[in-house]
Amino acid sequence: MFFFFSFLLYLISHHDYFASSFQFRLLNFMKEKGIVMTAYSPLGSPDRPWAQPDEPVLLEDPRLLEMGKKHGKTPAQVILKWLVRKTFILSA
Repeated sequence: MFFFFSFLLYLISHHDYFASSFQFRLLNFMKEKGIVMTAYSPLGSPDRPWAQPDEPVLLEDPRLLEMGKKHGKTPAQVILKWLVRKTFILSA
């Protein structure tokens, strides 16, 4: 009888990743190394306590509104589709 043992190493490294900041090098590096990025609060959470009044609201971004209108989707659906295509894990 053979027994196989598997050891898994879990690594969590927090990086602020914003699609508008074009951090493609980070995402490509993680993909090359087999690391999956988690999208925490991908819809923005404008009601967070530390939000600044002058910060843009992600779900009101004109580019997202335009893309959503073109495809009959909401800005939230556009964001989630982009993240899934980029192989992000989504968490609220």
